[in-house]
Amino acid sequence: MVEALKRLGLTEYEARAYMALNLIKVGTVSDIHMASGIPRSAIYGALSRLEERGLIEVEKGKPMRYRGIAPVKAIEKLRSAIEEESEKALKHLEEAHARGESQEHAESVWTIRGVKNLYNKVSDMVSDARRSIVFIATDPLFLDFRERYPIFENIMPMLKKRIAAGVHVRLVYTTRSTADYALRELPGIEVRLMDPEKPSSRIPLMGGVLMVDDAEVLISIMGDTIPGGNEVTAIHTRMESIISVLRHFIEVEWDAALPLKHASSHE
Repeated sequence: MVEALKRLGLTEYEARAYMALNLIKVGTVSDIHMASGIPRSAIYGALSRLEERGLIEVEKGKPMRYRGIAPVKAIEKLRSAIEEESEKALKHLEEAHARGESQEHAESVWTIRGVKNLYNKVSDMVSDARRSIVFIATDPLFLDFRERYPIFENIMPMLKKRIAAGVHVRLVYTTRSTADYALRELPGIEVRLMDPEKPSSRIPLMGGVLMVDDAEVLISIMGDTIPGGNEVTAIHTRMESIISVLRHFIEVEWDAALPLKHASSHE
């Protein structure tokens, strides 16, 4: 039990003193010393800290007597204290992380390898989008990739939420079947189909390009096959110099693609 209390934030002597008071109910320093085995020189400090935490009550007098609060209330107080401190720590860490991340991401290009890591990055980008999402599947192999790894089906509900939140979502596909699937699943989305007869930017990629809020881009690159997923590689960056170039390529592809309508809009 002492170890459990220590994991909840008490020191060794604090835990032993509280346990002793639970056994004897009410006691003086001498009583607590006898019941806990804590050195007399350390008892006063432990009791003072327990009083500050609100875990014991003190009856002033000569000698002073101590009583522990009910275990349920004590555990509740300890849990609340941990949650409060955790929230404070999280706030400070997130602020520090955001400052470092904004500086680091603005100047960095990151390589992402593996299906799970790629999914995590895509889901983070989509969930964090506030204004716009543009995705271009530049190669038919990307469609096979989605079928092989059903985890990516979870992206659809995320896109629905972003559309409902007012985010402008545009998709460009190479095959009609996948474009029609997106139209069915995502009301409010704009979908276009690449037109092989029209000139395009000829983005030199084999996979897909995802851009969020014109400020963050993920480039998924694939080879001729997708054997196990670990060979899937993507590049992620917030570098404005790269994004400005890709933004131009994306808009050229979008303008060259064929607009598609939702089934309800067909005449």
